[in-house]
Parts: sequence; C-alpha cells; structure tokens
Amino acid sequence: MQENARTIKTAFWFAIYNSVVLPLIYLGFRIVALFSGKVRQGISGRKRLRAVIAQFNQTRDMSRSLYVVHCASLGEYEMAKPLIEAIRKRSRETYIVLTFFSPSGFEQVRETAPVDLVTYLPFDSVNQVSHFYRTLAPNALILTSYEIWPNLIWLADRYQVEAFLTSARLQNGNAKTYPLVRSLYSTVYGSIGHIYPITQEDYNNLTRYYSLPESTEMQVTGNTRYDRVLERSREARDRRLLPARYRHAPTFIAGSIWPADNKVVLPALKNLLSEYADLQVVLAPHEPSEHHLRDLSDWCENFQVDYELYSNIQQKKEAENHGRVLLVDTIGVLAELYHAGDIAFVGGGFSGSVHNVMEPAVAGCAVLYGPDHQSSNEAEQLVKSGGGFAVTDSEQLWGTLYNLLTDSEALRMAQAQAYGVIERNAGATEATVDRILANQQGDGR
Repeated sequence: MQENARTIKTAFWFAIYNSVVLPLIYLGFRIVALFSGKVRQGISGRKRLRAVIAQFNQTRDMSRSLYVVHCASLGEYEMAKPLIEAIRKRSRETYIVLTFFSPSGFEQVRETAPVDLVTYLPFDSVNQVSHFYRTLAPNALILTSYEIWPNLIWLADRYQVEAFLTSARLQNGNAKTYPLVRSLYSTVYGSIGHIYPITQEDYNNLTRYYSLPESTEMQVTGNTRYDRVLERSREARDRRLLPARYRHAPTFIAGSIWPADNKVVLPALKNLLSEYADLQVVLAPHEPSEHHLRDLSDWCENFQVDYELYSNIQQKKEAENHGRVLLVDTIGVLAELYHAGDIAFVGGGFSGSVHNVMEPAVAGCAVLYGPDHQSSNEAEQLVKSGGGFAVTDSEQLWGTLYNLLTDSEALRMAQAQAYGVIERNAGATEATVDRILANQQGDGR
C-alpha cells in the first residue's frame, strides 16, 4: 500500500516537474544567459555533450564498469576528488566519468582530474538524460552533497544505474524542507538507493523530512572534504609561498573577503596595526578584481600603511623594504598561504554564507568569521571546539583578535582545537568507498 502511494506520488511530481517546473528553469537559464557569459558557456558546452560521449565510446572497453561522479562546481569536486582517487586505486579497471554543472569547475579541472572523461552533466530533460544513460551506460551514479536533479535520479532506475549520494546534508530551514518542495524531493531522495549523510543530524533530518523506502541504505560516513583538505595541507607544508618574515612574526590573514567583510575587518585591522608593530597582514579578496584590489589599496594609502602585491613579492629579496599589508592579487594560492598565518578571518559571513573555514583550520590557524555561518557544519564544529569564533561586528572582531594576540596560550589552544576538528573528522573517504564498492560487487548488505 505504501509503495503504491509512493509510485503515484512520484508519477504526479514527474508530470508536474517536466511540464511546468523544468520549462521555467530552462527559460530562466536562457534569460540569464543574455547577461552571463558563464551561463552561455555552460549551454554551449552541453551542445557538444553527445559528440563527446560518442568519441569516448570509440576507444572504450564496454565490458568494463563505468561510474559517473557528478559535482556542481569546484567546491564539490574538492569533496569528490578523494573518492575518485580511492576508487581508482581499489578498482583500477573501472572507468570514471566526471561531470559538472558549472563551467568554472569544468574548466579548472578538465585537464588535471584523475578520471577518464570530464564533461558537463546534461540538462535535466527526459530526452537528454535518457540519451546520456543509454549511450554512456554507467553502472553507478555518485552524487556529491546536495546537487540532485530529479530526472537524473528518477531515470537512473529505468536504466539500471545504481545511485549513491555521498557527504549528504540536509539542514533545518533548507528550501528543500519547505512543504511543497519537500513533497517533490521526497520522491527524488526516495529514488536514491544509497545515502551517506555527513552527521547524525543530517541522517535524522533526511529521515524526518522525507519518506524514504525501507530499502534505502542510510549510513553516516562523514564528509570526504576533510580528507581532501588534509591531503592538500600535506602538499602545502613544504611550499614556501611567503618570505620568512611571515613565519617569524604574528600573521593575520583575511581570506575570501567581500566588500561587506571589509567594512568589519578594516576598522579592526586599523587598531591592530597601531597596537602591534610587528604584525603582518594578508588580505585576499574572494574575487581579486581590479576594483576590489583598488578598494583595499586605497584603504592602505588613506591609513598610511605600506602595502605590496603578492605577485611582486617573489621578485624582491628578503632584505628589501616591504609592506606590512600584503594584497593577494592571484587566485589558487589561499589554501597554501594560510600555512603562514596564526589567525585567519574567512569571508562570506557578512554577505550570505561563510566560505571555506577548513583550509585555515587544517593549516593550524585560529579561525574567525561572520554571523552567516549556519550553512557550514564545519564552522559550527569549530565554534563548539573552541577553534572558531563567530563575530557580529568590527568591535567584537577587534576584541577577539586582541585576546588571541595578547594571550599566547589561548591562541595556541584555539589553533590546536581548530586542527583537531579536521583530524577527528578524517576517514570519510574510505568508509564511503567501502560502501560503494561493496554494493557494486553485490555484497553490500
């Protein structure tokens, strides 16, 4: 009886999604594409998808298993990469196809990802998803964290593709928990055979909000991103991206900051620079555009503090004059730069959602951020451990920084606790891959 009700509900939402919701999504993409080169790039890339798959199949051994690993963008790829490497190591004959929704993720790793093919995920229409499954014929679809397209899931069972959701999250207040949306996604999550939540709270929310079949495999395996940041940290320790002076003086790093963060950070920083003559400061905008860098350089000039650009420091000798403030005008180096820091402020917490707090934590920094951090389980864990500090305004930021800089024991404890959060949560990759391979080999239960 319950299974019949589930089937009817799924058929209802399948019809509504494909006749109403999906056309509106497609129309929205087309409108946004008029103004966004990034969206146009994604649409253009998907037009070549069938030809890309056909070319891949020409040299492929069709008797070998194939897994599709999907990531929304680069952030999800950082979570998926440990899984990909572990699967590659333990199941060498398996093909791995990595798909992206966002052009930014696709373009950044298309030449370097340890997979057999990097391509775009098809647009979520019945026709395009069906063609994707028919021609690629994957054995498994491995999803990362939260990006779940309904037709991609509903049609997986039709084409005998086993679906896995790794590092699964569902927080109270998420749009997927709203009554009407929840009804739709209950049928989607209910069609995923294997769901591996990050925490017990995620497990509880998934089973609370969605009516999942008894056959769904639910097991808390953790967040694979912890393993990735530990791996990157080991790689970064030997890279000396900053001169020695940053290792011999207290260093404060404000990373991934936006203008809204600047309004809080810069007033506190003004006091810090006046109070601590040997303090080194690194400011890294989330988007190091000319406009953002000019705002920061103008602030330095108005405050009469010397600054320099990261792109120039490699050309200077250690004995030469240098600025107390370093402006990072290069992307892709922030994770390594955190290893030269003692205290880090992570941006985004004053403009919607805090960015990656794990990178400074694994680098051994005490970590500060703004109030908008509820969507980050890692930020919540840092606060609970004593390694992270959420601040609401410039005055509170100044007070927290002052306390850490004047109390070396408090700073040392905060740094140790921050790193401890990362270390304690490691191991999700092996637990997750164990489950995926066990189920693919037929002995998963």
